[in-house]
Formats: sequence, C-alpha cells, structure tokens
Amino acid sequence: MLNLILFYQGINMEKRRVVLISQSDLLGESLEHILNSLDDVLVIGPWLPDENVVANCINHPPDLVIITDNEISAETGSQLTAHLLETIPNLAVIRIKQDSNFIYAYTTQTIPARVVDLIDTIRHLPIQGANPGQIHIQTGK
Repeated sequence: MLNLILFYQGINMEKRRVVLISQSDLLGESLEHILNSLDDVLVIGPWLPDENVVANCINHPPDLVIITDNEISAETGSQLTAHLLETIPNLAVIRIKQDSNFIYAYTTQTIPARVVDLIDTIRHLPIQGANPGQIHIQTGK
C-alpha cells in the first residue's frame, strides 16, 4: 500500500491513508475531524458511496476504507464492502453505524494471533442461550 512518509521533528513517520465514505454530513464531518487530528493519518474524502468508489480506491490506494452505514442501505454497504475486498484483496474496511456501539472490520489479510487476543475475544463474545452459571452439558450416557 502507498503511504506518505513525513519527517516530523526529525522522526520518520508514515501516514496511513484512510478513505472516508459517508452520506451523513454529521457523522462524516465528525470522523473527518477526529481522524485529521491524528499525526499519522491522512484522510481522503469524504466520498459518496457510489459506483466511483472502487475505481477511485484503485487509482489512489488507501490503507483503510471507513464506511458509515446510517444513510445507506445495509445491502449497499455490504455490496460495496464485498466489491472493495474482491477488487483490492489487501484492503481493510471498517463499517460504522451512528446508532450503534459497534464497529465492523473486514479484511482478507491474515492477522497475527496471540493467545491474549484470543482469550480477550472469547471473553467479550455474547453468551448464547444460557446464563454463565447455568450451563449444562449433556453427555452420551
């Protein structure tokens, strides 16, 4: 991926290129403001979620694409994410909803696994259909 390299007070610093795709002025402007305040991030956009996004990402390769989902349909957001990952396999895509406390990350990259990360992930997964103190395991006997 293409990164900008800056020399900031004698320190070699790479800037991550982040494409912001948003139709929401409030969320898009807020994210743009927050990300632009970071020394190691270069924000590209915001772009509208249209048919030019994939071509623009090919012509100006980002390190990350952030899509805000509130103003676009879930189907459009999913199709755009899939199309980006199929076309640019090493790209990371993050989808954010304004009315949710979750960030959805998509990547085709292999991420190094550490036991600590696995344990942390397991501990933060929701428990399905049982209270933690009431788990019953049925054996074949």
